[in-house]
Amino acid sequence: MWSIFFRDNWLPKIGPLLLHCLNVTAISEQSVKVASIVTEGGEWDWSKFQHLLPCQILIRIAVIQCLRPLLKGDLAVWAGNKLGRFIVKLTYQVRSGIEAGTEEDVWSLIDRFRETQRMKVFLWIVCYDKIMTNQEHVHRHFSLDARCGICGGEVEDVDHVLRSCPQSQMVWRELVWPEYLPFFFSLDNKRWVRENLLNDGRFAKACADYDLMFEGTCWYIWLHRNARTFEVDEVEESSVLQRAQAWLVRAVTSAVVSRASEQMRMESAWGVVR
Repeated sequence: MWSIFFRDNWLPKIGPLLLHCLNVTAISEQSVKVASIVTEGGEWDWSKFQHLLPCQILIRIAVIQCLRPLLKGDLAVWAGNKLGRFIVKLTYQVRSGIEAGTEEDVWSLIDRFRETQRMKVFLWIVCYDKIMTNQEHVHRHFSLDARCGICGGEVEDVDHVLRSCPQSQMVWRELVWPEYLPFFFSLDNKRWVRENLLNDGRFAKACADYDLMFEGTCWYIWLHRNARTFEVDEVEESSVLQRAQAWLVRAVTSAVVSRASEQMRMESAWGVVR
């Protein structure tokens, strides 16, 4: 209960509440502790935060039992486990810089991703840092130059291709809210894919199917780079988002048609049974 309410990861599987705030600038004090949000009677003081967080987050907070009347001081627990117990596996993850649950979650998210197998494989390769960047070419002895062929950056790795290259950053700045850009660009590749596939839309300026838009944007950034590298014809920079948006429309339309066809098939089969 002495955790920082907006900044610390005290709510299970949610992450820092600062990432979910509807209006970050409206927070008067970001360093306020969880205990300060609880009344003397042991209830949440909703007036201090309910206008700042979406409904689904408020519901998650509501099920957390407040223990302020019982608290007499700090209690040392293991932060890597929700029960406060020390576990060797979680210690290894902390030492290795792996967030608990992230690795398992991202594979499950990719497996359940509502798109073609080609897109799933692409995301899987991105998480493994194995798309054929210039760094990977050097690693496999296909080339001696790991520099970026577009901006001249020293190393063209997966992060550089999809995020760090100025050409890629221009695309993401059109899609992601400015206040989330530092967090968006700082994540490792596995957690970056995971956070964007969760489809809660907190990164996007305006997109109802952000998980699909994220995948389409990654895919067309990669295709755009290959076109710039291997083809003679010049490619318009704006075409990346335009092609991703067009792909999003096709994907959503295909999903709707597929569901409608499945519904008709089931209704037809049910009519035959009756």
